[in-house]
Amino acid sequence: MRAIAVLLTVAAVIYGQASPTVTYALPSTWASGFTAQITVDNPGTSPVNAWILEFDYAHGIGSFWNAQVTSLGNGRWRVTGVSSNTNLAAGGSVSFGFGGSWNGVPPSDPSNATLNGVGAPVNGVPSGGGGGPGPGACPTTPAAPLVRPNVAVDPANPAKRVVGYFTAWSVYGRNYHVPDVPADRLTHINYAFANIGSNLLIELGDPYADIDRFYPGDSWAPGALRGSFNRLRLLKQQYPHVRTLISVGGWTWSGRFSDAALTPARRAAFAQSCVDFIVQYEFDGVDIDWEYPVGGGLASNTTRPQDKQNYTLLLAELRARLDAQSALDGKPYLLTIAAPAGPATYANLELGLIHPYLDWINVMAYDFHGSWSPLTNFHNALYAASGDPSPGVVATDFNANAAVQAYLAEGIPSDKIVLGTPFYGRGWTGVPVSNDGLWQPFTGLPQGTWEPGVYDYDDITDNLIPSGATRYWHPEAQVPWVYDPQAGLMVSYEDDQSLANKASYVNAQGLGGIMFWELSSDDDQHTLLGVLHDGLVGPRLWLQAATSGGGANDLWLRVTGETTPASHVIVLGSATPAPGGIGSGPLFGLVPDATLMTALGRPFAPDDPLHWPVGASTYTAGAVQLPPCTGVGLAGQTFEVRAFAYDVLGGTLVAASGIAILNW
Repeated sequence: MRAIAVLLTVAAVIYGQASPTVTYALPSTWASGFTAQITVDNPGTSPVNAWILEFDYAHGIGSFWNAQVTSLGNGRWRVTGVSSNTNLAAGGSVSFGFGGSWNGVPPSDPSNATLNGVGAPVNGVPSGGGGGPGPGACPTTPAAPLVRPNVAVDPANPAKRVVGYFTAWSVYGRNYHVPDVPADRLTHINYAFANIGSNLLIELGDPYADIDRFYPGDSWAPGALRGSFNRLRLLKQQYPHVRTLISVGGWTWSGRFSDAALTPARRAAFAQSCVDFIVQYEFDGVDIDWEYPVGGGLASNTTRPQDKQNYTLLLAELRARLDAQSALDGKPYLLTIAAPAGPATYANLELGLIHPYLDWINVMAYDFHGSWSPLTNFHNALYAASGDPSPGVVATDFNANAAVQAYLAEGIPSDKIVLGTPFYGRGWTGVPVSNDGLWQPFTGLPQGTWEPGVYDYDDITDNLIPSGATRYWHPEAQVPWVYDPQAGLMVSYEDDQSLANKASYVNAQGLGGIMFWELSSDDDQHTLLGVLHDGLVGPRLWLQAATSGGGANDLWLRVTGETTPASHVIVLGSATPAPGGIGSGPLFGLVPDATLMTALGRPFAPDDPLHWPVGASTYTAGAVQLPPCTGVGLAGQTFEVRAFAYDVLGGTLVAASGIAILNW
């Protein structure tokens, strides 16, 4: 306990004395303009109320968002918050962005920044001039590289996956956009959906939302990428660990899969169109959502008995084409499917044959019951409930565990099974009071949030429960429901308790992670996603790296974590060329700024990894540099940065996430 107390004291020294800092970056540039983002971090223990940021900036500022920007003349700018971020909380941060134009000369960083009249460093450069450590040089072969931790740290292949669907239509009535996505809590984003055209090739599902909708900073130049696809591209720059997949088909657009998979020529053409699509729009893979081969989907779908075999052949062709593209550009591409959880539908898949072609399978363990059912029931049960009056396999097999066990019985490796969960509930009206509305007849469907009978999670918690619905829990099915006797309303849904149990189930079964439908249905606090991430991945930790323009060794690091007070962060870097990409260079510790060194009270040794505490807020290390050395500089070379959450008491690595690649 004494060691914990000491660590808490050190953390208090750092955050109590630290001054706010300013991080400036250019997420997007093009021939005639740029988009800039500024983040103000307050690592101190006191809030900064009614914050006012001023700085010098030679380039003009055009459009801006998440703040109010005023020109003070002579290149001086004043920025204040808007209604949602007027105060800067202790340990918190605020971010805003703006767009500008240039004539081929990149804008210089803001300088001479003040926050409420107090100087604030920008990218490590103190207010009033000066800079971080000067340029240095390092040998191409360091004498004493640090030993790499014996763990898998590649965020492209996390131990557990957290896969969220983003829907194209969420940008309309839901007003939910890619920048709203809490990407620090995700490993993969599936974009729903691309369609299959009359030519049996992949095509855009909603061209306006996908590639044409204008966002601040977008370009109107002919051929410029806009819309959600461009926002996803920018999001991955901010969160390099996230991978994106285009999901093809879905419930509504599965009608042409059977035709596309019918012959070798059609399969080859469709597969190549998917490869061309993801290369053009910078996705990392393809998610096939065929609902469903042979039958079980919309009555208007074209289906054939041979769909079962043709689906396997289609996936084999996709895998071959994706691998061929990887051989050309050196980038690994993912192939996944959204697969049914009902016995009648997964019987039409050659499960034992398809999994070698797939990185994983998203098992849609929801929609077991709904408007088509004779009685109210759980649409997302983890286990069967002994009192379920449904006949036969409906009672025993319409649950997540039964589906998972069926997939495992077909020889699918457990880590290739990703359990699907809903962020929405299914409801019924005209439900009698017996058994608190469970397993009862109904007369109709409620209005729902966006469609009859379907409620977003935040609608249930924000509106239904406060309006008289009572939450109940089923100890066998391991899911909740709400019932309002006055309205005769019953809704089956997920909440933090049920999802925590499903995360535990995934860990116990050795499954590959959890997929959910869909991102806009969570509440504003991202309650459900937070439960999944913390249960599967662990403490949230990510790293951003950039240069301040001060030379080859001038590096800016921003580490965000939600670790315990006993956790530290180790930041390591590759000081030599890394032609093999991530992980191919030896590791060095990095020197932090003088304030941090004084607070820690320990000297830095080039052969010793650096630790610093990270609490529930963000700490930004100022101008940092590699250990001093002589020889060949780093200009034009690749520099690798990694962040690890480390339990200094137990001596174990508890998380590893962020990787940034810098090319000077």
